[in-house]
Amino acid sequence: MANILSVGHSVLDLIFNVDTLPTIDGKYMATGFTSIGGGPAANAAVTIAKLGAKSYFAGRVGDDTYGRDIITELKKYDVNCQFTGIIKNALSSLSSVIVDKNGNRQIINFKDPKLDSDINFLQSINWQELDAVLVDVRWSKGSAYALKQAKKYGILTVLDADVSDDDITPLVQNADYVIFSQPGLKRFMKINDSRLALEEAQKQYSAAMSVTLGSEGILYFDSSILNQEDSIKVKAMDTTAAGDVFHGAFVYFIATHQPNIHKAMKFAAYTAALKCTRIGARQGIPTLKEVEEFIAIHSKSDYQRLIQDK
Repeated sequence: MANILSVGHSVLDLIFNVDTLPTIDGKYMATGFTSIGGGPAANAAVTIAKLGAKSYFAGRVGDDTYGRDIITELKKYDVNCQFTGIIKNALSSLSSVIVDKNGNRQIINFKDPKLDSDINFLQSINWQELDAVLVDVRWSKGSAYALKQAKKYGILTVLDADVSDDDITPLVQNADYVIFSQPGLKRFMKINDSRLALEEAQKQYSAAMSVTLGSEGILYFDSSILNQEDSIKVKAMDTTAAGDVFHGAFVYFIATHQPNIHKAMKFAAYTAALKCTRIGARQGIPTLKEVEEFIAIHSKSDYQRLIQDK
């Protein structure tokens, strides 16, 4: 069983369901409500665990009720939290998530700056036991340390490169695979066109560069060749955490099967698409068996290529 570490942000999501997303000032009535843990790296860690690998999460929470709830829920999904720091005198991160009936969403996040203060607890990690490391940009200090340690021990690394107020250049420089969001790529490269921005990023950095395009799929480089993977068409019920699930499934595949970027991208696309057909950021994350069955139904050739030819 592969050992995979996810490093970065954890948050408690307060999710409000509405018919349509608000566009003007006013009071709106929700059709449903739930609270659930979130955060890019934390959601990826849950994905990795549900797919069947040994999943570790290294992050930090406040010393409050919300922080304890975040850790309790991660453990419920079989995520090992021994490397999660509880920061005294800090508030845990919270997000308000509004989801419409088509699965579109708006997110407002609060993160206490005090949560970035301590990375000492990461020094207890036995890096030699890990098969892969995934990091996000929401905790750049911890992610930078993790990438340097992983490189030291020859461990495969994946960077979830979303929008960040921090300079993420050191993260991009040290990752093996960089998966940008469109806004993240635009902000990092300062180029509006995603294809041109990705091509320029590939010229400047050694990592395998890619960018997710939502319903339009994903652009990614294999060596010097630019490829496009189409999205898997489904009736979306809830797109919350779809990108996080994609990243978790990608790192799971390269850690447990082989570092084949074409297969990993396809597997991740199927996993994220299946999640979108279900309500709930984490409840909707599928197991490996469910992903395999989903692939088999949609494409016999993909099933043979991804599942039977491991």
